[in-house]
Amino acid sequence: MVGFSGKGGTSVYLSLSHFDEAVFSYQKALTVFKSSRGDNYPSVASVFVRLADLCYKIGKLRESRSYCENALRIYAKPMPGTTAEEIACGLTEISAIYELFNEPDEALKLLLKIMKLLEDKPGQQSTIAGIEARMGVMFYMVGRYEEAHDSFENAVAKLRAGGERKSAFFGVVLNQMGLSSVQLFKIDEAAELFEEARQILEQECGPCHHDTLGVYSNLAATYDALGR
Repeated sequence: MVGFSGKGGTSVYLSLSHFDEAVFSYQKALTVFKSSRGDNYPSVASVFVRLADLCYKIGKLRESRSYCENALRIYAKPMPGTTAEEIACGLTEISAIYELFNEPDEALKLLLKIMKLLEDKPGQQSTIAGIEARMGVMFYMVGRYEEAHDSFENAVAKLRAGGERKSAFFGVVLNQMGLSSVQLFKIDEAAELFEEARQILEQECGPCHHDTLGVYSNLAATYDALGR
């Protein structure tokens, strides 16, 4: 994160499960950044996000939500010079916390904001594809299968265009798109997607990897539905 790395003393506290010390360390960093750089500096928001994540992990959900809201206020009115990438990074992490809260609608709103921030920025197509894939998963979780399929389709197109058609991530997204195709009764399309995902994941992860095994299961069920 900008201005404050979690790879120092705080990560040691976390690895030892010394959560009180970790909270104290982040709060100390928060005080330093506020006094030296101001309340709306990106580093302050990043520490709020770290505190939100930590508080969620130790069951302090109210505090976690409060820290998320504090970070969001900063990202809504960032300091001049704050890059779109810095804001997008913070919003991505907050959206993941809202996913943990089981609030996919709130997480989706943040991901849509990230898309708007990055859509005109050069070199961000792979990042945007990853966001679209996450949006597809959340749409799928709440039963919005048409929107899930559209999101996965957009992600797949960007990944193909970006030369990532042989990556394990691409295979996973193909599998997810296939699942949305099944829900839309596009069984032939689903079979094609699962088959392509199988070939990629066998090559990249091996036949015994859990992602590959998941595709085997999906492919078998789809072939059964097609009478093959």
